[in-house]
Amino acid sequence: MRLNPPDGYGVVQVAPHEWCALEIERLTYADNPDEMVVCTVLCEQGKQAVFARRQEAVLLCHLDATLKEIEERVRWESLAAETVVYPDHCIHYVEEIVAITGHMPLLTVCGAVAVPPVVVGVMGYECVAGCAHTTRWVAGATQEEALAQAAEYVYADQFRCVCWQQWRHPCHEAEHAAVGMGG
Repeated sequence: MRLNPPDGYGVVQVAPHEWCALEIERLTYADNPDEMVVCTVLCEQGKQAVFARRQEAVLLCHLDATLKEIEERVRWESLAAETVVYPDHCIHYVEEIVAITGHMPLLTVCGAVAVPPVVVGVMGYECVAGCAHTTRWVAGATQEEALAQAAEYVYADQFRCVCWQQWRHPCHEAEHAAVGMGG
Protein backbone atom coordinates (compact mmCIF):
# COMPACT_ATOMS: atom_id res chain seq x y z
CA MET A 1 0.00 0.00 0.00
CA ARG A 2 1.34 3.39 -1.01
CA LEU A 3 0.68 6.17 1.50
CA ASN A 4 0.25 9.61 -0.04
CA PRO A 5 1.14 12.92 1.61
CA PRO A 6 -1.74 15.11 2.82
CA ASP A 7 -2.93 18.13 0.83
CA GLY A 8 -0.33 20.88 0.82
CA TYR A 9 2.58 18.44 1.17
CA GLY A 10 4.76 16.35 -1.08
CA VAL A 11 7.87 14.23 -1.12
CA VAL A 12 10.77 14.35 -3.51
CA GLN A 13 13.59 11.91 -4.17
CA VAL A 14 16.83 13.93 -4.17
CA ALA A 15 19.21 10.99 -4.67
CA PRO A 16 19.03 7.20 -4.59
CA HIS A 17 17.57 6.24 -1.21
CA GLU A 18 17.19 9.87 -0.16
CA TRP A 19 13.70 11.32 0.23
CA CYS A 20 12.71 14.72 1.56
CA ALA A 21 9.34 15.87 2.86
CA LEU A 22 8.04 19.18 1.48
CA GLU A 23 5.39 21.66 2.49
CA ILE A 24 3.86 23.17 -0.65
CA GLU A 25 2.20 26.59 -0.56
CA ARG A 26 0.40 28.09 -3.51
CA LEU A 27 0.48 31.88 -3.42
CA THR A 28 -1.57 34.23 -5.54
CA TYR A 29 -1.33 38.00 -5.28
CA ALA A 30 -3.99 40.49 -6.31
CA ASP A 31 -1.59 42.45 -8.51
CA ASN A 32 -0.15 39.27 -10.08
CA PRO A 33 -2.74 36.61 -10.97
CA ASP A 34 -0.06 34.01 -11.76
CA GLU A 35 0.16 31.39 -9.07
CA MET A 36 3.51 31.02 -7.36
CA VAL A 37 4.43 27.72 -5.72
CA VAL A 38 6.74 27.78 -2.69
CA CYS A 39 8.20 24.48 -1.50
CA THR A 40 9.79 24.28 1.93
CA VAL A 41 11.80 21.25 2.99
CA LEU A 42 10.54 20.03 6.35
CA CYS A 43 13.06 19.87 9.13
CA GLU A 44 13.47 17.43 11.96
CA GLN A 45 15.28 18.64 15.08
CA GLY A 46 16.49 21.78 13.33
CA LYS A 47 17.98 20.22 10.20
CA GLN A 48 16.59 19.08 6.87
CA ALA A 49 15.06 15.67 7.16
CA VAL A 50 16.32 13.12 4.64
CA PHE A 51 14.90 9.61 4.69
CA ALA A 52 16.00 6.34 3.14
CA ARG A 53 12.40 5.39 2.34
CA ARG A 54 9.58 7.38 0.78
CA GLN A 55 7.06 6.22 3.43
CA GLU A 56 9.16 7.83 6.18
CA ALA A 57 9.07 11.19 4.38
CA VAL A 58 5.30 10.86 3.88
CA LEU A 59 4.85 10.12 7.59
CA LEU A 60 6.74 13.34 8.44
CA CYS A 61 4.33 15.21 6.14
CA HIS A 62 1.37 13.74 8.03
CA LEU A 63 2.94 14.57 11.39
CA ASP A 64 3.64 18.17 10.33
CA ALA A 65 0.07 18.57 8.98
CA THR A 66 -1.39 17.20 12.24
CA LEU A 67 0.74 19.54 14.36
CA LYS A 68 -0.26 22.54 12.24
CA GLU A 69 -3.92 21.55 12.54
CA ILE A 70 -3.61 21.38 16.34
CA GLU A 71 -1.82 24.75 16.45
CA GLU A 72 -4.56 26.29 14.31
CA ARG A 73 -7.32 24.85 16.50
CA VAL A 74 -5.61 26.12 19.67
CA ARG A 75 -5.17 29.56 18.08
CA TRP A 76 -8.88 29.74 17.17
CA GLU A 77 -9.99 28.45 20.58
CA SER A 78 -7.78 31.05 22.25
CA LEU A 79 -9.27 33.75 20.06
CA ALA A 80 -12.79 32.55 20.89
CA ALA A 81 -12.00 32.61 24.62
CA GLU A 82 -10.75 36.20 24.39
CA THR A 83 -13.51 37.45 22.09
CA VAL A 84 -16.86 38.68 23.28
CA VAL A 85 -19.24 37.73 20.48
CA TYR A 86 -22.31 39.24 22.13
CA PRO A 87 -21.03 41.99 24.46
CA ASP A 88 -24.58 43.01 25.41
CA HIS A 89 -25.16 39.50 26.83
CA CYS A 90 -21.97 39.70 28.89
CA ILE A 91 -22.87 43.17 30.18
CA HIS A 92 -26.32 41.89 31.18
CA TYR A 93 -24.82 38.97 33.12
CA VAL A 94 -22.32 41.24 34.89
CA GLU A 95 -25.07 43.73 35.80
CA GLU A 96 -27.27 40.95 37.21
CA ILE A 97 -24.42 39.49 39.26
CA VAL A 98 -23.56 42.94 40.65
CA ALA A 99 -27.23 43.69 41.43
CA ILE A 100 -27.60 40.49 43.46
CA THR A 101 -24.16 40.18 45.08
CA GLY A 102 -23.00 43.77 45.26
CA HIS A 103 -19.65 42.74 43.73
CA MET A 104 -18.17 42.75 40.23
CA PRO A 105 -17.37 39.21 39.10
CA LEU A 106 -13.69 38.47 38.49
CA LEU A 107 -13.11 37.46 34.88
CA THR A 108 -9.93 35.56 34.01
CA VAL A 109 -9.15 34.63 30.41
CA CYS A 110 -6.53 31.89 30.54
CA GLY A 111 -6.39 31.16 26.80
CA ALA A 112 -7.06 27.98 24.89
CA VAL A 113 -4.04 26.14 26.30
CA ALA A 114 -5.71 26.15 29.71
CA VAL A 115 -8.71 23.95 30.27
CA PRO A 116 -11.08 25.69 30.73
CA PRO A 117 -9.95 28.86 28.98
CA VAL A 118 -12.23 31.32 30.88
CA VAL A 119 -12.88 31.40 34.63
CA VAL A 120 -15.29 33.73 36.49
CA GLY A 121 -15.21 34.29 40.23
CA VAL A 122 -18.31 35.44 42.12
CA MET A 123 -17.11 36.77 45.46
CA GLY A 124 -18.82 35.74 48.68
CA TYR A 125 -21.77 37.88 49.73
CA GLU A 126 -24.84 38.07 51.94
CA CYS A 127 -28.10 37.99 50.02
CA VAL A 128 -31.32 39.88 50.73
CA ALA A 129 -32.61 36.87 52.68
CA GLY A 130 -29.63 37.13 55.03
CA CYS A 131 -27.88 33.99 53.81
CA ALA A 132 -24.10 33.98 53.49
CA HIS A 133 -22.82 32.71 50.15
CA THR A 134 -19.21 31.67 49.66
CA THR A 135 -17.03 32.57 46.72
CA ARG A 136 -17.87 30.47 43.68
CA TRP A 137 -15.66 29.86 40.63
CA VAL A 138 -17.24 28.83 37.35
CA ALA A 139 -15.64 28.09 34.01
CA GLY A 140 -16.54 28.19 30.36
CA ALA A 141 -15.12 28.03 26.88
CA THR A 142 -15.94 31.72 26.26
CA GLN A 143 -16.50 34.82 28.37
CA GLU A 144 -20.22 34.73 27.63
CA GLU A 145 -20.55 31.07 28.62
CA ALA A 146 -18.66 31.54 31.91
CA LEU A 147 -20.58 34.71 32.83
CA ALA A 148 -23.91 33.07 31.95
CA GLN A 149 -23.11 30.12 34.19
CA ALA A 150 -22.03 32.44 37.03
CA ALA A 151 -25.27 34.45 36.70
CA GLU A 152 -27.27 31.20 36.69
CA TYR A 153 -25.68 30.15 40.00
CA VAL A 154 -26.39 33.56 41.53
CA TYR A 155 -30.03 33.44 40.35
CA ALA A 156 -30.44 29.91 41.73
CA ASP A 157 -28.92 30.87 45.10
CA GLN A 158 -31.21 33.90 45.32
CA PHE A 159 -34.28 31.83 44.42
CA ARG A 160 -33.48 29.18 47.06
CA CYS A 161 -32.95 31.81 49.75
CA VAL A 162 -36.10 33.76 48.93
CA CYS A 163 -38.16 30.55 48.85
CA TRP A 164 -36.66 29.46 52.18
CA GLN A 165 -37.35 32.89 53.67
CA GLN A 166 -40.96 32.76 52.48
CA TRP A 167 -41.36 29.22 53.80
CA ARG A 168 -40.10 30.33 57.21
CA HIS A 169 -42.59 33.25 57.30
CA PRO A 170 -45.00 33.08 60.32
CA CYS A 171 -48.04 32.62 58.05
CA HIS A 172 -46.74 29.12 57.27
CA GLU A 173 -46.51 27.95 60.93
CA ALA A 174 -49.24 25.34 60.44
CA GLU A 175 -47.34 23.86 57.47
CA HIS A 176 -44.09 23.84 59.50
CA ALA A 177 -45.80 21.94 62.31
CA ALA A 178 -47.24 19.45 59.81
CA VAL A 179 -43.77 18.55 58.50
CA GLY A 180 -42.21 18.52 62.00
CA MET A 181 -40.35 21.85 61.73
CA GLY A 182 -42.13 23.49 64.64
CA GLY A 183 -43.20 27.12 64.70
